[in-house]
Amino acid sequence: MRWAKISEYLILVLISSLAFYNINVYDHFYFPEIISLFILPILFLLSWKNIFSDFQFLETAILIYFFIEIIRNLNTPCGAAMHEVFIQLYLLIFYFTIRASSISYKLDFLKIFSKSLVIILLISVPLAVIGFIHASISSQTNALAWFYPGFPILGDIARGRAFLGTPEMLAYFLITSYFILLINKDNQILGINKSLYFFLCLIGLVCSASKSFLVFLALLLIYYYPKKRVLKNIYLFSIFLLLFLYFFGTHFLVRNKNSILNSDISGETIAQINQYSISKSSYTELKEIAIQCGLKNPIIGVGSSCFGEYYSNHRSELNIRNSLPIYDPHSTWFGQFAENGIIGCLCLLLLCFAIYFQMKNRWDSITLLILFYLLISMNTDILNFRQFWLILLLISLTKFKQSDNNPFEKTM
Repeated sequence: MRWAKISEYLILVLISSLAFYNINVYDHFYFPEIISLFILPILFLLSWKNIFSDFQFLETAILIYFFIEIIRNLNTPCGAAMHEVFIQLYLLIFYFTIRASSISYKLDFLKIFSKSLVIILLISVPLAVIGFIHASISSQTNALAWFYPGFPILGDIARGRAFLGTPEMLAYFLITSYFILLINKDNQILGINKSLYFFLCLIGLVCSASKSFLVFLALLLIYYYPKKRVLKNIYLFSIFLLLFLYFFGTHFLVRNKNSILNSDISGETIAQINQYSISKSSYTELKEIAIQCGLKNPIIGVGSSCFGEYYSNHRSELNIRNSLPIYDPHSTWFGQFAENGIIGCLCLLLLCFAIYFQMKNRWDSITLLILFYLLISMNTDILNFRQFWLILLLISLTKFKQSDNNPFEKTM
């Protein structure tokens, strides 16, 4: 019992440290990595005998994915590839060590994960609100929030981020917390009613001004899908409208012709309607570049983490505007095709199939959370998000009741 409690507290501290995701302690070693250097070895020593216990198809797919990715990176001349190797090794150790500890001491991982997310909420949302207020008043970016001049539709706004790096990352953590808390049957966590945490999630999402909020609302409509025929059509229309607005708003910018365009995010103008212009966003341009990179190197791609370096060196050949900064692909799927070619895409498909196999015949808030990450994977690289691997770990460790074939039925 003593070692079980120690392991539980260590995992709680390890996951809760993600609240300080963007605090650089030393030379690109961030706070969660520093905490991991102390905690993961202890957890490994306490549970190494169960590293390969109760292996499922999901674990096998994860091992295959990381093995091929690491081998691919080791054979890539790009300097950033070696950094990617360390990230992948870290995520691999992170996943399987927590998994082994949970199995060794029969820990309730759902409760541990819920408590950790609540701690992250209680730290991040107040900090994001403080940063949001300060940035709004001063019209300047600060450590806890961005000030964004000329944001599409909303104009000059502040966007809270706390210590999570970006407003989007704050939103991803908040949405993860919301759906994890939905599946947790406890009415109180850390002595506080769950309703307060749901309220904090909504406050934080508003402060982040993240477009992923639209996806979150669409998934909530699915979760609370009505049985009355009259309401079903309204819900379906609203769901598709929200998803359309998310993908359109991510890939195209609608602005007043007189507004100042930020060259970092705004590309070629494709249409003009009265006083408004529609232009490609940098996300659209990056996908176009990724397709070109992948087609030029279809089997193995241009190399992991080499996307930015490659298109920077081939701007004229790829017909890329000079004002576009050097970015990563900002898409899990297009990024895999550009950097790792068909081989990388096959690895990703194997992982997706394993997740589907694990989730088959199951409909609950975790299903919607997986769907959320699948949707945003078109516009961001989710494979480096530690919360994503923790969700997969939750799926692996927790048994859930299966439901019937109605995809909108809650199994709570």
